[in-house]
Amino acid sequence: MSEFIKGSKALEDAVNAADNFEALREAALQHLAAENKIVRSTEGFGQRRIAGESEPDVSLSESAVPQDQNRCLRVLYLRGNSRFEIYGPSEQDLDLQEENLRALYARQ
Repeated sequence: MSEFIKGSKALEDAVNAADNFEALREAALQHLAAENKIVRSTEGFGQRRIAGESEPDVSLSESAVPQDQNRCLRVLYLRGNSRFEIYGPSEQDLDLQEENLRALYARQ
């Protein structure tokens, strides 16, 4: 076991008694949860947290929400796999940007 979560003789015995991967995984998780080393959760896939940690904040941070006026997004594939993401305050602005990019690529 790692230094992060210390092992014990009981944990080693539980893991060694397992006869397949799923049994090994479940034995380890049950033992660690019984010792309050992890907290098992049914929310989300495979979410576990170390006991004693604070509950994670799942709300959007302000940095994840755009602060400027570029609320519209358009993705363009002008040539092959060349991907362009253009942002703007309105669909009209995106139309203008797309027109400029297409004109630029048409000249090449």
